[in-house]
Amino acid sequence: MSESIAPELTRPGQAPAFTGISLVIPYFNEGAVISECLEAVSRSWAKLSDDRRGAFELILVDDCSPIPYREEGAARPFSFRTWRMEQNGGAGHARNHGAELARFSHLLFVDADVLLEERTLGYLFDRLSSDPGIKVLQGPYARTPANRDADMFHHYMAVAWYYNTFLITERTVGCLLRTGCVVFDRAYFRGIGGFSNSYPKSGGEEHEIVSRIAPEAIVRDRDFTALHYHDSLPERLRKLFRRGTHYMDTIGRNTHIPLPFKIVSGLKALCALGMTGSLLLALLSPVHGLLAYGALFALCALAEGRMMLFMIRHRSLALAALAVVFTQLEYTAISLGMLFNMVRFGRTPAHAE
Repeated sequence: MSESIAPELTRPGQAPAFTGISLVIPYFNEGAVISECLEAVSRSWAKLSDDRRGAFELILVDDCSPIPYREEGAARPFSFRTWRMEQNGGAGHARNHGAELARFSHLLFVDADVLLEERTLGYLFDRLSSDPGIKVLQGPYARTPANRDADMFHHYMAVAWYYNTFLITERTVGCLLRTGCVVFDRAYFRGIGGFSNSYPKSGGEEHEIVSRIAPEAIVRDRDFTALHYHDSLPERLRKLFRRGTHYMDTIGRNTHIPLPFKIVSGLKALCALGMTGSLLLALLSPVHGLLAYGALFALCALAEGRMMLFMIRHRSLALAALAVVFTQLEYTAISLGMLFNMVRFGRTPAHAE
């Protein structure tokens, strides 16, 4: 966000006022899902009373997408503005620009592949008007993926993200902020400087901003939920490799992320690399390779024990077992991204390229 924008601070002893919600959606080549995202917003907006409808706006920021956003069909019934960036700067940069254009006191950031529930906007108006002092409001993604014909990986992602977004943060406050659907007090957002513009592609800004948010400022709300379209496994691994090149800066040096969380994450990364290496060893010595894989599988399952139990209760034993394999692949991609960053950038942070 531009440094020329000063924080909008209330006077001492003066409670912040709730004036409405500015919904900001960053867009980049997401034509397949953006229409569903906007239709979900329209259905939620239709549930608002007339006075609240006037206190809502939607700002869609096209991040210089090769496939520009084009609104088709009838005009939206609510205030709807689009802005096309001259250069691609990443999701954080697009959100910052939308925040600069916002007119109301609270910013609702929603990604183009996220679907609001019909009750969401009404619920947020109730919650924020009754407690306008909330700085950051975070809820979980639904345990069911938005994907049609969802496969096992999509179901794993939905349950894992629900768990990691909400349940785990009861013990590790604020370390996993999901910026695909989150509310910020606009003055607070501007006061902390918005998202970092140092990440030209998504994958870093959501972790980096946590280092500038006071942990107690994040309010978790179980009733603030949304559906999410999840990536395929190959696309997820590609994104995690890229994000892994930023993780030493955005997570490793982030003092707001508790040490136990970092230790467990590091353990899972080592197990993932070991499991991948064991499969390669199995090509030379099947017995030794499979034994090593089994031992590391058990260790990884132990590290993910609570999430696996959660998956067994809410999905199936098969999904819980597959979760260990998916975790192995994900953390292998992250670890390789971190190693690639260390080799390639050695003396400078990844975001300084």
